[in-house]
Amino acid sequence: MNKELIANMFLDALKEKVPNRAELTNILVDLLYIEKESVYRRLRGEVGFSFPEVALIANHFGMSLDNIVSNTVSSKSRPFQLKLVDYDNPSEKDYMMMQEFLSILWEITTLSQSTILESSNLIPFGIYAKYDCLSRFYLMKWMYQSGDTSGLKKMENVAYPSKVSRLMRDHWEGLKHIKSTYYILDPLVFEYLVTDIKYFHDISILSDKDVACLKKDILGVLRDLEVLATLGAYPDTGNKVSLYVSCINFDTNYWHIESKKYNISLIKVFVLNNMATLDPNVLTRMKRRLDSLRRSSTLISVSGERERIEFFEKQRAIVSAL
Repeated sequence: MNKELIANMFLDALKEKVPNRAELTNILVDLLYIEKESVYRRLRGEVGFSFPEVALIANHFGMSLDNIVSNTVSSKSRPFQLKLVDYDNPSEKDYMMMQEFLSILWEITTLSQSTILESSNLIPFGIYAKYDCLSRFYLMKWMYQSGDTSGLKKMENVAYPSKVSRLMRDHWEGLKHIKSTYYILDPLVFEYLVTDIKYFHDISILSDKDVACLKKDILGVLRDLEVLATLGAYPDTGNKVSLYVSCINFDTNYWHIESKKYNISLIKVFVLNNMATLDPNVLTRMKRRLDSLRRSSTLISVSGERERIEFFEKQRAIVSAL
């Protein structure tokens, strides 16, 4: 299905929601903070809506983009859109997808109420992003899991393109400006990571030097997590951080971003990519699942001192085995 057809279907669905053109125009002017002429051009199809605009409109009207594209979606479907960014050799389309998500993220940071809930069996991106060896390790693992292992690079030869690195730094900075963040960690998250490192070392993708660098980075991550758990906030922004350790293991990573303007749920796939949804029914189920998981997990931030000490001592012992 081509982009023009999808855009026309979105316009048709929007006009069905508000048949009166003048009323629809006024709503979009207030919602998107753009001039009437800019709205007219979008409604005539001369200019396409950007991804942040589509997300905002869909959330405002409770529209399911997936159902717009396919009227035959069954009542039991769980519509997601797979965002397959090529981090190793990105095209302009890849950069555009990254920038669109960043635009939404930074707009959310300006709102008085914004929340991210993340359940993770990987070290969360917002925690490891500043560590070079660990970031390159996850890129190398992404390349390995992308399917073509014949030309797999050793980690010493793996690096993000400079523009991707800048966008990822902006992403990391943006996460710290979200007003409330809830990290729910799989209890075996560091065991999984150490197991992966040992495997890639055994098949000569990682050198002894790489392993030593990764060990140093992971110990740095543990120090950062312990500071967050002790303070209950990001030291440089003061925004709230709650750290939980789950009582059960996860099948994958889930994100839910919530604010007055945007609600987005994501499932992480292939280490670095995400499947995203704006579907109201799926958003409700994802939020309910994460809230339930948080209630059944152990809070180790601020008040959970004994549990916090035990958790970090155990993780350091696991990492020390590298």
